[in-house]
Amino acid sequence: MLTSLLSEEFSIVEIEMEYFFLFTLSFIFLLFFPFSSAQMPGFVSLDCGGDKNFTDEIGLKWTPDDKITYGEISTISVANETRKQYMTLRHFPADSRKYCYTLDVVSRTRYLLRATFLYGNFDNNNVYPKFDISIGATDWSTIVISDANTTESDSVKKANYLVDVAYGTKKISTNVSIDINREEMPPVKVMQTAVVGTNGSLTYRLNLDGFPAMGRAFSYLAEIEDFPHNESRKFRLVLPGQSEISKAVVNIEENALGKYRVYEPGFNNLSLPFVMSFKLAKTSDSSKGPLLNAMEINKYLEKNDGSPDGEAISSVLSHYSSADWAQEGGDPCLPVPWSWVRCSSDQQPRIVSILLSGKNMTGDIPLDITKLTGLVELWLDGNMLTGPIPDFTGCMDLKIIHLENNQLAGVLPASLGSLPNLKELYVQNNRLSGTIPSELLSKYLLFNYSGNNNLNKGSRKNNQLYVIIGSAVGAAILLLATIISCLCMHKGKRKYYDQDHLVSLSTQNLESKSDGHAEVAHCFSFSEIESSTNNFEKKIGSGGFGVVYYGKQKDGREIAVKVLTSNSYQGKKEFSNEVSSRPSLIYRVTFSYYAL
Repeated sequence: MLTSLLSEEFSIVEIEMEYFFLFTLSFIFLLFFPFSSAQMPGFVSLDCGGDKNFTDEIGLKWTPDDKITYGEISTISVANETRKQYMTLRHFPADSRKYCYTLDVVSRTRYLLRATFLYGNFDNNNVYPKFDISIGATDWSTIVISDANTTESDSVKKANYLVDVAYGTKKISTNVSIDINREEMPPVKVMQTAVVGTNGSLTYRLNLDGFPAMGRAFSYLAEIEDFPHNESRKFRLVLPGQSEISKAVVNIEENALGKYRVYEPGFNNLSLPFVMSFKLAKTSDSSKGPLLNAMEINKYLEKNDGSPDGEAISSVLSHYSSADWAQEGGDPCLPVPWSWVRCSSDQQPRIVSILLSGKNMTGDIPLDITKLTGLVELWLDGNMLTGPIPDFTGCMDLKIIHLENNQLAGVLPASLGSLPNLKELYVQNNRLSGTIPSELLSKYLLFNYSGNNNLNKGSRKNNQLYVIIGSAVGAAILLLATIISCLCMHKGKRKYYDQDHLVSLSTQNLESKSDGHAEVAHCFSFSEIESSTNNFEKKIGSGGFGVVYYGKQKDGREIAVKVLTSNSYQGKKEFSNEVSSRPSLIYRVTFSYYAL
């Protein structure tokens, strides 16, 4: 995994496989000899597993990859391999994580990137590894290591490469230095080798991994064979189905303006199939068959910008740059998420979970966490976080928040109650204070706030006031119901109200039924009953409704007064029935006391 590579574009990205096989996004073929690159301005060569700087035999300056904190270092020994950079390696666990190198680059600058892999049986298992590499969030290639003692040379007859290699194919080489004069700077040792089709053609069939796709294809040609001036080498590329490409005639010496100089014909935008077949065929006026030093086929990759949360989460990491968990590097979600992050499955995924329980985090909760708009779960419990709880209204998908067992202070933000999907809120064992927002108490929520001594549901005085108001309202309603019941007993009667009592306008005295007069119940005011019973002085019995008191009216008539003490609906109903059925025998008054 290589990260922070390019912000805009790059031209060639290459991997050297073993000695003879070079990948360039898709791959590059370099024929016959090990390749090495000449020093480029700003070029950095990392010796993986190395312990000091050195300069190799062709002038490349190598530095150790000691800035990466992951992986283990091993020493290997391969027969006939003496180059120092191939004597150490760094290897990583066979898990689902990613391990990243971070390279410092300049924006809008073109870079050539190569990575070389040599297994060397470092683990004594004789099992060749297979793994993926990517540039940031962009998938680069799948690496399959093979036997270091076996070439990938195109001169080996096999299903791919030179189809008719056994017939008419000749290998040639020179010790003369080659004038590269190209931006891509192909290795000199590669350009000092070539194959020639002595029978007039070279025929190839290639499997292009990752294709069909758009790409670029180039050949690197240098005339390294001496022949008389009256002879010539001219040939065409024959590409089935693309006649326009097949028209151009190549004369290497003329095109390169001399021998031992590089000529680089090619095409920038080609639609290439998975299986590519082509031929280099001499023209009718050529005395020499076609020559090929090297060729390069690049696949265009669509650059993946990665998670849109990359900037925000990088700002979060800046607070904990020395922590082990903050060293994973690269995009937080691609090609695989960091070990403490969960992401959505979108092409440009969002961070949905942060799992940082018990990571010794200190200081305030980083405000950049609130910029993760796709966040669903936040686990920051068991740390040493201080300061207030931030406003999470920018994270409307939040369902689970765990902030318990920290040292957070201040109030619970009312904005937490506005999160529509919040199901769990754990803030126990902090130093929170103030009143819990009513929205958090009224919604269905797994809510734990214990261990915050200064955090409460609300003022006790307010609670008492609610009780008093409720009691007063209940008493008023009951009193009103009593008055209405009394009024209903006197249908058809006109009444008038005095300041302290209610008197019937009927002048008819209560008589026995034998008098033949209609019977009515008489209503008395409380003050009249109080006077008649001398303030309820003499108790003469008790009944189902309450205590019975003795009384005497002003006209000398004796009365018995029952005081209804039950406030139940059934008691009132029976009271009313008895008044209606025995009006001449019973005189009653009901009253209640309400203490607030």
